[in-house]
Amino acid sequence: MHRTRNSLYNALSAIMLTISNGLLGLIVTQNIIRVFGSDFNGLNSTATQLVNMMLVLEGGFTLAANVAIFKPYVEKDYFTIHRIIVAVKKRFQQIGLLFLCVGIFISFIYSNFVNSMLPQDFVLLVFVMTVFPSAINLFFVLKYRVMLQAEQKEYVISLITLVTVSLGHITNLILINTVKQIGLIRLITMVYSLINSIIISIYCRKKYKMFDFSVEPDFAAIKGTKEVFIQKITGVIYSTLPIVSISISGGGTLLASVYAVYNSIFALLKSILYAVIDAPRLGLGQVIAENDKERTYQIYVKYETLVVIILFILLSTTAVLLMPFIMLYTAGVSDVDYRSYFIGGVLMGITFFEIIHIPSGHVINMAGFFKVSRQFQTSACGLLVIGMFFGNQVGGFRGILSGVLVTAIFLAILEIHFTHCIFFEKKLYPFIRTVFLNCIVSAILICMESIFISLRINNYLDFVVFGFCSITINSFLFILFNYILNYEIMMELVQYAKRIFYKK
Repeated sequence: MHRTRNSLYNALSAIMLTISNGLLGLIVTQNIIRVFGSDFNGLNSTATQLVNMMLVLEGGFTLAANVAIFKPYVEKDYFTIHRIIVAVKKRFQQIGLLFLCVGIFISFIYSNFVNSMLPQDFVLLVFVMTVFPSAINLFFVLKYRVMLQAEQKEYVISLITLVTVSLGHITNLILINTVKQIGLIRLITMVYSLINSIIISIYCRKKYKMFDFSVEPDFAAIKGTKEVFIQKITGVIYSTLPIVSISISGGGTLLASVYAVYNSIFALLKSILYAVIDAPRLGLGQVIAENDKERTYQIYVKYETLVVIILFILLSTTAVLLMPFIMLYTAGVSDVDYRSYFIGGVLMGITFFEIIHIPSGHVINMAGFFKVSRQFQTSACGLLVIGMFFGNQVGGFRGILSGVLVTAIFLAILEIHFTHCIFFEKKLYPFIRTVFLNCIVSAILICMESIFISLRINNYLDFVVFGFCSITINSFLFILFNYILNYEIMMELVQYAKRIFYKK
């Protein structure tokens, strides 16, 4: 019950952070486009994705450390925990310094290739100001995140970040519409990111002042970093290369801005989904560590079913509201056309296949099957690079996105099959049946709601009203449908909810 309650706290705080950051981010982006133009917005988005690409240097060390610490944490072996944390501290200090040096070097090189009308020295400055706070976070903060994750107290970081990020967005909104100095936008973002790292460090130093950092680090206990590194490479290429490649292509930062707007919407959607999906993963890891596979499977099935329901609710609603929102969001923007059914449709498919296999991926990682994950990720990475290369040759930007979609489908098949059929030694049919039937319901709802809702949205008030109606109707119908389809699982989920909110 303690695990379940902490999972709920993690999910709720992550959702609060995601919604606040996502909505404020969209408002800030809209104001940036309106005041400074799509060129600067495309540059900002490119700089952010470039830093995300460089985070591959972290190498999945956080995940490997999480898995290493599960067993001693369950056994209350604090001496071993201290040795692992010291190893984590030393490794992240090395990673942070490397990240800073590599980041500055790449910023100098990459700023020469970006297709933008903005001055090159300003482009370089934006890249450097994006790199620096991430390096500080790696050096000072991530060692504490590992321990908070082991205790399932990620909500502490989420709540601190919620405050600092929101203040940063609000400050930027004020400056955009008053001072209107283009260089201040990234500077303010950097300053609040640094403040966030400082507050988390102060909190954790007080909370974990009992840590003995004089013990010998136990690097050997943190296994699988090479295997997890492949996951990081695939994930980075998968999520960042499209916009990075666009920014140096003929479309430049203007087309990058178009993609960034769509991507920010789906990033918000995926962040909400990840907040729900990731919250129980550490508790699931502790259950797996107890070596009761049948009990783990029963918990996993309920977890996966809940993910499927939430995924279809949100994607069905997004499919109906996406283009009306784009038209409202970019009204009056004339430097580039933001209407693209292709980008919206492909990102919808990528999101679906990316999310649907996350529960399976968590089981593979939390059970320590890093070699299996490496095999899957290596295959997916190879397919991704080949698909994006040939896709670019054949269809340019559209070909690149198509390559990403094919890779998402491929990786989903691999991980779902392994988890159900090999790890749990169960049949895949119940899962396929659930997903397929929910797909049919989703298609019917999208067709009906698109006809009724999308043509009636003329302003943001209409959008909010019809959006609320859509997600309410979809939630009710999907829950009702799955209640009929998977009665026993849904009843067990109801019982879980009752135990969380009503202590006996």
